[in-house]
Parts: sequence; structure tokens; C-alpha cells
Amino acid sequence: MSGSQACPELSVDEVAELIAGGDVVVIDANPRRRWSSGHLPGAINLDPSSFGEADIPASKDTVLVFYCSEAGGAASRYAAQKAAKLGFAHVFTMPAGLKGWMAAGHRAMAGR
Repeated sequence: MSGSQACPELSVDEVAELIAGGDVVVIDANPRRRWSSGHLPGAINLDPSSFGEADIPASKDTVLVFYCSEAGGAASRYAAQKAAKLGFAHVFTMPAGLKGWMAAGHRAMAGR
């Protein structure tokens, strides 16, 4: 998605607050096997290259947060830009990734 403007970034603490408030859809842009071994609470797993509007269980006004496993992951940025192009109004990335989430003392969920 060259030429696209980057989506705003949120810190681990900001994402934790959104999750606690229940006002967010968190999207893991990792391969399915990696998502199964650990992900943020409530996160759904989407393939950044093949998801469509119907794969995101949210209205266009819902806050969406995308992340990868590693800090600064390109897949989460790509997926976030794609969601913004699909018309979702509040799209963010968490550049710290799953490793940053866990390093900040938050729990990762395993399996479904």
C-alpha cells in the first residue's frame, strides 16, 4: 500500500486501557500458528494480505488496533492501512507488538 499515510500508533498502556474498557477490536496480524501460541486478550487473527471488510467484526466506527509479534512489524502496518482504505474510521497500530505487550507485564493468551 505504498503512498498510504501511516495509521496512528498507540502504546501498550493505551491498548490495555481500550481492552479493559471493551471499546476495541484487537487484530493480530501474525501467522495463525504464532497467534495460537500467544496473543493479546480478545484478539482475532487475520491474514494481512487476504482479509476483507466482512472479516472484521465491527462497525466502521469501532476502534481497531493491529499488532504483530515483533516491535515495528510491517504486517500490522499494512493491515491497518488496508482497514483504513476499507473505510474504517478509527484504525491504529501498536508498534510494540506482542513482545512489547509481554515486556510491559501484560498477559498473553494462548489458543482460541
